Amino acid sequence: MTQLRTSGLNSHIADTLVPPDDELRQAVNKLGAIDPDFLKIENEVGALNVRRWSATFASLVRIIYGQ
Repeated sequence: MTQLRTSGLNSHIADTLVPPDDELRQAVNKLGAIDPDFLKIENEVGALNVRRWSATFASLVRIIYGQ
């Protein structure tokens, strides 16, 4: 678990990996229709997961910093 100090307080940033929602799954399938090699990635490395962050300022800073 990563700690980030903001305004003198420690905030724990707990990110989680979750399966994609239906909208993202449809987008991945459309991309796979354009480029069939893209779908081979999931077959080789496993199911697609999405990193979700809590809706906090600390998460926003972490996402921006990670860019």
